[in-house]
Amino acid sequence: MVTRGSLLCALAGALLLPASASAQLGWALGVRSAKSDPAIPQSGDRRGYEARVTYDRDLNELFGLRADFGYNQMQFQRDDSVRFQVSENGFEFALMGRLEVRNGALTGLHSTFGPIASFRSACGSSGRFDSNGRVLCDTQESYLTGFGVGVGYRWMAFLTSDVTVEARYLTNVTAAQGRDLVAFSIGVRRRVSGSP
Repeated sequence: MVTRGSLLCALAGALLLPASASAQLGWALGVRSAKSDPAIPQSGDRRGYEARVTYDRDLNELFGLRADFGYNQMQFQRDDSVRFQVSENGFEFALMGRLEVRNGALTGLHSTFGPIASFRSACGSSGRFDSNGRVLCDTQESYLTGFGVGVGYRWMAFLTSDVTVEARYLTNVTAAQGRDLVAFSIGVRRRVSGSP
């Protein structure tokens, strides 16, 4: 099991790689979705969006590391004798390995995989259920450690930057109440001069 300390140490290690390794800083915006849990009747399907900052370090032509920091908001319908919409905000930190094809017809195709630490930061209602707009979320975990895998494609759309599209599958994250979710995003990754 991945602990907070080991994840932070791994992130620090990725950032302290030798200067000879090329690095790319990127950002991405996307949407995400998670199915409801039949055992929890007051929560429905969850949908929302995400904004992420990524920091990629290439170790060789095939393999690299990615440190990923993201903000997300998920919304779902809840029924506690009164039906209303709930919005949850959270953050996710991830350290992922990245495999990328650099030569041939599939150049730009990549996959990511690794642990994710997720935190729920706020929970509120959009209706008049509570005068201060807050909804109790004590029955849910505010911190979880899960795992994510993804596939994507990047192409050189600009002189110094690449456009990337990615689909990811995340498990045991707070944004999905500890269950699974899928996310789709599009972003830009700044390419280091001379990098493929």
